Amino acid sequence: MTADPRRARAIEILSRLVAFDTESAKSNLALIDYVETLLREEGVTFTRAPTEAGDKAAIFATIGPMADGGVVPWRVKSGRAILSRCARPTATSTGAGRAT
Repeated sequence: MTADPRRARAIEILSRLVAFDTESAKSNLALIDYVETLLREEGVTFTRAPTEAGDKAAIFATIGPMADGGVVPWRVKSGRAILSRCARPTATSTGAGRAT
């Protein structure tokens, strides 16, 4: 039986995600940087939304075609990936990973 490389990759990503210490009193920027790297590698459009203090951030990403039933918006906030029907952000980035 041959191992499924997609499953192995998913397990690797999930293992890294749950290892980040994103307790609410701490910065989540290491997690955000990691997720941005994953999104960038896949060519996914995303926006980083930093807090005013700059010690935390959220990510808003859109995956799938921009058509009825084809868009899966999600966000990462406080260490959780949340599928949600959120408003599309106005600034996006696929290269530098920072909203302007």
